[in-house]
Amino acid sequence: MNWCILFFTIFIGLGLMILFNKKKNLQLASHRENIKKFQKRMRIAKHQIAKRELRLGAYHFLSYNLEEALMAQENIHLSK
Repeated sequence: MNWCILFFTIFIGLGLMILFNKKKNLQLASHRENIKKFQKRMRIAKHQIAKRELRLGAYHFLSYNLEEALMAQENIHLSK
């Protein structure tokens, strides 16, 4: 009878270990997939930021006369 209880206890213990290990592996795989998605979004965002900085760097704000650019143009008539 003692061997039966010992065997049953070991069997239940190993079963629970396998179950928790599979659950941990599934969570780890899900976490890795989320990390890959996040890294991809970060690469895309960094690329877009670099492109925007490059285009803004090419635009020389001081070389344009903003006062003339912002003047109201009389030949444009807005209808109500």
